[in-house]
Amino acid sequence: MTKVRKKVFLAVISTAVSVAVLGLGLEFYLRRKQSSSSSPYSVALYTHSGKKISSVEGPLKLSLAPFTIYKNLPSQRTSTFTINSHGLRGEDNLELDAGPRIIFLGGSAAFGMGAENDQETIPYMLGQSIKPYRVLNGGVVGFQSGQELTYLVTELIDYRPAIVMTYDGWNDLFDSIYAPRKENELGFNSNFFRMEEELALNYQTQVSPYKSLGRLVEATSTRSLLLTRVMEKIRGYNYQRPTLQKTMLDAAAQNYATNIRKMSLISHAVGAQFIVVFQPELGLKLHPTPAEQEILAQGIVGIDSYHDEFPELYRQFLAKAKQLLDRDKIEWVDINESTEYQQSSDGLFVDVVHTNRRGNQVVAEIISPRLRVLADHKPAEGQ
Repeated sequence: MTKVRKKVFLAVISTAVSVAVLGLGLEFYLRRKQSSSSSPYSVALYTHSGKKISSVEGPLKLSLAPFTIYKNLPSQRTSTFTINSHGLRGEDNLELDAGPRIIFLGGSAAFGMGAENDQETIPYMLGQSIKPYRVLNGGVVGFQSGQELTYLVTELIDYRPAIVMTYDGWNDLFDSIYAPRKENELGFNSNFFRMEEELALNYQTQVSPYKSLGRLVEATSTRSLLLTRVMEKIRGYNYQRPTLQKTMLDAAAQNYATNIRKMSLISHAVGAQFIVVFQPELGLKLHPTPAEQEILAQGIVGIDSYHDEFPELYRQFLAKAKQLLDRDKIEWVDINESTEYQQSSDGLFVDVVHTNRRGNQVVAEIISPRLRVLADHKPAEGQ
């Protein structure tokens, strides 16, 4: 009997060791695969003083900010991008040059997500084509019009710009119709709600032993990519599709136009010209390349029918926003309607909303003439 128990014991130990070795091997494979496929623009969240507060690993560091929820953490440098000591993309001291300045506001497309280096971004290309103007890249990943407005008022207007430009539109609509929220909760990124939930969970772990134990188990399991994948399969939430809320379109357009009007008033109050540039979206391109057609078919993770629903909704959003901006006599440029964009047979996108180097060149070429006209005029009295 003793020999039988010994054999069983050895068999159990052998099996456990084999499973452990297999698990370690899979964990190593998944981590290496993740490392090789991670984006140079993956983000991680930090406090304003640089303390990491998210479990997500990413080279692009965003920090909590008192006015805009978050913004770029200052003083970053990778092989792909540079964030200067003021949190702007680009080298230090550009904002201190004596030349006239242009503030370039927006989300990730303005920031230049997808560009292989700082020189491939739209603001940099504009700066090269309309000298002596200095174009300050005030783009922040995920920013919407309300955050852009706040950023302009609390920081960027202090640079005394000659021209203020927003390059946006897509974020305001996308987040409004795919991220559940109320009509009075528009204009800022929905990650604010996730931060709120995380704070509530942290409080619950302090007052509830059961919640605390659950968070401990969850935190331990999420350290392993293998366990994370297994738990995703068990829970069955492998990228569940967000619910489309078409009814939010009108409210999103109204809120967007209201924030734009406020940015225009603030810009004119300090003697700066103001212009809106509606960013392009792949689904509205007339001649997509085969590669772009594949990008559009893939859409966005978790939204399988993006290509069937969002481009048309974006078209409607832009039409409504333009009517409101025309009413307030605010100048705009729609890249989606420009001849240069629509007639281009080049591949311009890296995904459905971020343009590649050639796409950034096309956008800069479309915007530059309008900026030169603006540079020759002062805001009208009373604007």
